[in-house]
Amino acid sequence: MKFLVLAALMACGASGSEVRQAQVATYAASPKRVLQAAMEAANDLYGVGGVDLEHFKFVTKSFFTSELGPRGWASEWARGGWTVEVHTTDSGHSVVVITPHAQRSLTSCKRCAPSWVDVPPDDVGLAQDLDLGRDRLALAIHERARGWEVKAP
Repeated sequence: MKFLVLAALMACGASGSEVRQAQVATYAASPKRVLQAAMEAANDLYGVGGVDLEHFKFVTKSFFTSELGPRGWASEWARGGWTVEVHTTDSGHSVVVITPHAQRSLTSCKRCAPSWVDVPPDDVGLAQDLDLGRDRLALAIHERARGWEVKAP
């Protein structure tokens, strides 16, 4: 029974080729239009944090994880999210680049303001979550910008 449920869930997801197509898609639209579509998709999934309109770039809101210490309190905090940038190619088309980022809190005090340091996603156990989230975000952006996609010859 467990196998059937797992197989049904896997059948509903995007294939590897669909994810790859979404990640490398080129769009015949201005970077501003593609950025707007990307921000709408990201807002639906994760929320949008800071936006840099001048450089066609934004960050998603972070998600948090924690490791529990011996008393059941969080002993270490980590957070992850994505930076989304829209670049212009030499031919004037737009491409979307999604970069995952992870941070570890240097503060373990429950009442203290956290201070964060950038770390590789593997260092805080977020690599898989960030990769899956990146793929999900790429698919959502591609779904919104599909009408502008430049098909390869």
